[in-house]
Amino acid sequence: RGMPASGTLVTINGMQTATNSFASGRETDLGLAATGNIDRIEVTKVPTPDMPANAVGGGINLITKSGFNRKNPLFSYNVYGTLNTLDGLRGPGPIFGKTAGPDQQANVQRINPSINLSYLLPVNRSVALAFSLSKSNRSSDWDVRRPIWDRVNLRLISNSMNALPVGEAKLLAATTLDWKLNDRHLLSLNFSHSNQEIFTRQNTVTWTFGANAIGGP
Repeated sequence: RGMPASGTLVTINGMQTATNSFASGRETDLGLAATGNIDRIEVTKVPTPDMPANAVGGGINLITKSGFNRKNPLFSYNVYGTLNTLDGLRGPGPIFGKTAGPDQQANVQRINPSINLSYLLPVNRSVALAFSLSKSNRSSDWDVRRPIWDRVNLRLISNSMNALPVGEAKLLAATTLDWKLNDRHLLSLNFSHSNQEIFTRQNTVTWTFGANAIGGP
């Protein structure tokens, strides 16, 4: 609704989270949330009287999984992969190979496997456990071209090519212990861990046309 990310309040089970942004602000990156441990998401588009004053852009409340949501134990898994390539789909060999980077250390896999694991365990009527683990990798292959033109004399002054491979690896884990004191009171202990590693390589080749000050041949 036109408000910046810093104006949207992000909470987990109603409790406000600290910022996990690299910048000095109040933004919260949902990509670093333990997504495998989320049961549902509540979105409030406008601030309500029970919300803090900094929620001018509304709120997002992440509800974590609970073993009390099940009568019997449940183990679920999800295996998938991401494909990203500038070379196109040209057969199984190139798809399952690596994209050639500017050097050997910058060669990235076109297909990266990922997995999500979740286990809900209702121990008894009073105690329940929930575990989740997710690991995902993703790579991007960028090729940035930047020609610079002299629009008065209509000639190309310089041209640059930047090979930019980017790799990203995420590891998210969470566990929850719920203790139901009675029908109306529940004590919950939640622990979550998020780790994100990103690497990038930039190798730029630049051509400059014209060897003297006036830009002659």
